[in-house]
Amino acid sequence: MKELVKNQVYELRTKSEITQEAFAEAIGVTRQTIIAIEKGNYTPSITLA
Repeated sequence: MKELVKNQVYELRTKSEITQEAFAEAIGVTRQTIIAIEKGNYTPSITLA
């Protein structure tokens, strides 16, 4: 599950050609949260997913 979320977040962000900062702001989280998700260190709750 972690790997799936990690890959989907990274793919969506890079396909949209936006920065981690812009992506984080668009979905209402911090840049650090996006970094942690992309590294597989954090699995978002269903609310974020």
